[in-house]
Amino acid sequence: NTTRWGGVANTFLMVVLTCLVGLSLGLVGALVSIFLGILIGILELPFCCTCFQWCQVVQKWFVIFEVYWLRGLLYIIIGLSLGITFSQAGNVLCLVYAITNILDGLCYVIAHIRGETHTAADNSAAGLGVNTTKLKTQMAVSAMGIV
Repeated sequence: NTTRWGGVANTFLMVVLTCLVGLSLGLVGALVSIFLGILIGILELPFCCTCFQWCQVVQKWFVIFEVYWLRGLLYIIIGLSLGITFSQAGNVLCLVYAITNILDGLCYVIAHIRGETHTAADNSAAGLGVNTTKLKTQMAVSAMGIV
């Protein structure tokens, strides 16, 4: 569960933060970071992609990464690639992305060694430890103006 939150944080960092300060990465660096952030988001937040047909197609290709050590290896490769490719630009943001991806990848490898596996619940918000029933109730109460 904690490992998956690392992936969610990477998605947020690589998409949102790049959009905010992406010009410092240069156009190519910003586009690569956003693209990789979206791919990580598809892996970590599959329940967010149910409304996009292209996203569902990509998810089918990513089934192999439900094996945690393979997902970890992917993140380590992404981190190393970002670090090597953009280190020449001297951009701190790329270094942050590289480190967070490598750490998240290591967490997935460790989770695999500890026997953790992908479950059907991982394809929903509940897989991240979010109580969706409680959340829906709170939203309904808020929308109706009940305190």
